[in-house]
Amino acid sequence: MNRYTYKLRFHVAIACLCLSSPLLALNSTWAQSQTQINSYIQRLKNPQQRSAAVDYLASVGKPAVPALIKALQDSDPQMRAGAAMTLGKIGPVHPKLQLF
Repeated sequence: MNRYTYKLRFHVAIACLCLSSPLLALNSTWAQSQTQINSYIQRLKNPQQRSAAVDYLASVGKPAVPALIKALQDSDPQMRAGAAMTLGKIGPVHPKLQLF
């Protein structure tokens, strides 16, 4: 290989690294937000924390919907009630929540 080929490969590698780094940051942010959503989902069981959890999850909106739908199937009636209240506040933003 000549010097031009090495330079070209180097620049392609740098370009790939530059293009992929924002994806790594987004993945980290998504994981953090999912962890926080799951934390607030668990707070729905606690009557003292439920109101704050419902408000937070409703403010998150659509990203919280899959976890809330799963929470509707929980054996704890407090969890199901909190999930239903939150989904009611969010409204029909998810295809599974479209009633009509």
